[in-house]
Amino acid sequence: MPTTPPPADGARSAAVVNAAIRALSGGRVHWSPEALAELARLREEWQRAVEQERELGLAA
Repeated sequence: MPTTPPPADGARSAAVVNAAIRALSGGRVHWSPEALAELARLREEWQRAVEQERELGLAA
């Protein structure tokens, strides 16, 4: 599997952000307002990463 270089702007890859979402949400039953805000932020970051990877031809 080829390795993809990190984006020049320092953004994280969709896979890395997805792992952060999974770590945040794994097994969680109760969500504080802060945790929900972090989840929303991560989801936005993931969307941007997926779009950028598609534009670069890196997405499967």
